[in-house]
Amino acid sequence: MLIGETKSGLKFTLRKFKKSDVSDLAKSINNKKIIQNLANVPYPYTKKDAVWWINQNIYGGNKDKLNLVIDLEGRLAGSIGITSLVPGHKGHLGYWLAEEHWEKGIMTEVTRVFTDYCFKEFNLIRIYGSVYDWNLASARVIEKNGFVKEGILRNNVKNLFGKLGDEWVYGKVK
Repeated sequence: MLIGETKSGLKFTLRKFKKSDVSDLAKSINNKKIIQNLANVPYPYTKKDAVWWINQNIYGGNKDKLNLVIDLEGRLAGSIGITSLVPGHKGHLGYWLAEEHWEKGIMTEVTRVFTDYCFKEFNLIRIYGSVYDWNLASARVIEKNGFVKEGILRNNVKNLFGKLGDEWVYGKVK
């Protein structure tokens, strides 16, 4: 479990998924404004989808990823994770936050705490992530955390709603 605080004093916890997160997960992520920025996430997002995701994270046994709940006041408010994890080398960062918590500096600070932890815990030398070109808020989050835009994959993404766009690739090296 990791604990942090935003500049405005809002405290958050990063913790493992629990079975009791099903309703909060399904409710929070079932939002077109969130889904349009995520790869391979169904819409509508149902409780059945949430059960599957939580079970994958509790029982999946995958050593190449770590997905944590962003917990605000005891409730799931989003998630942050690292996948394609190669300890001693690199990992791919991904995150989302429920719309009601946007524009409060939460994700910027969550990302700082989580990436600092991943660099140390997994002895990483590189963390990378990508942002869809229409998601400027997400680009600001990782740029504020010292990630550098390394390239643009033109017309590389098509979201569930058919929107085609560029994928901006960012990296941070220790």
